[in-house]
Amino acid sequence: MDKQSTKVLDLFCGAGGFSVGIDDDTIEVIAGIDINESALETYRANIDAPGYNIDIAETTPEELLQQIGADTEDIDIVTGGPPCQGFSLAGDRDPDDPRNKLVDSYFDLIAHIEPSLFYMENVKGLLSMDDGEVIRGLEQRIEDIGYEYDYSVLNAADYGVPQTRERLILIGSKHVLPTLPDPTHDDDWVPLRTVLDGTGETADGKSYLVTSPSGDSYQVHGRDSFRTTDAPAYTHTGRYSRLIPPEFVPHDDATPATAQHRRLTKRESARIQSFPDDYEWRGNGIMRQQGNAMPPRLANAISSSIAILKYNNLKADLRESRSYPNVETHRQTKLTDHGFVLAGD
Repeated sequence: MDKQSTKVLDLFCGAGGFSVGIDDDTIEVIAGIDINESALETYRANIDAPGYNIDIAETTPEELLQQIGADTEDIDIVTGGPPCQGFSLAGDRDPDDPRNKLVDSYFDLIAHIEPSLFYMENVKGLLSMDDGEVIRGLEQRIEDIGYEYDYSVLNAADYGVPQTRERLILIGSKHVLPTLPDPTHDDDWVPLRTVLDGTGETADGKSYLVTSPSGDSYQVHGRDSFRTTDAPAYTHTGRYSRLIPPEFVPHDDATPATAQHRRLTKRESARIQSFPDDYEWRGNGIMRQQGNAMPPRLANAISSSIAILKYNNLKADLRESRSYPNVETHRQTKLTDHGFVLAGD
């Protein structure tokens, strides 16, 4: 292990979206952890780090580090998004809710490791769950373990991902207030047609339409039920829709899928998440793996501030480890040493 590199532990790693999105030779992913073995097969095939099948809710921080062969000082950053739906300050919080146990275990691990930074991803609806009690519960837990933090809902399309995927991104920092990345494509979204295999237009040059995912039918959900491929795709859910010709008119209720309305390929599905074409997909439920993943381009934007945040945290650590005298006391001592008597003495 290179002692000079920044070490990342990727929790809830899935197929490896965050790990592959880190495009920095100074950052080293030491391990990925998940309980989905199919996603771990994909992770191991692509990421130069071991993937462990570990349930963090049933494993103490000490046991987890022992299983992956790491010490607390080996880890600078922890990333991962535990399901937080059951976690809140509300009086009716169910202590037996397994989602509570996962988020508790996640923060227990952070408190034990004390990484310089941690990153969380979750659904944007978390902000409004239980009238804001869930996010307030998370804020309290983060403050209890002594971290500065910031969070916001980011749209993946603002960072070059060809889909309008909105996710809550939270960054925790040991000493300094962290910042979220500025958009790179806020006025230049990447359209879906750019990642299709040459079938985004009809013979007369008209753009195809794409439906939002709805199983085996084209449900009419409202004014945004259909988009042309000149726009980014909808949020990838792992149950992706078909491309349909622009002349298509749905019934008022639903229209069954037909053969000429082709499904997106697994490769196109991966591109919608911004995975590279040479990414190898293994195991079962590949589209589900893709839909659950962090888009690598978004992960890259989020991780772009790692170096400066880690540096500022290191400076703060050094300041705390040194015993500087009070500035005024120091000044008075120096003057007295040189035979001066301060006014009022």
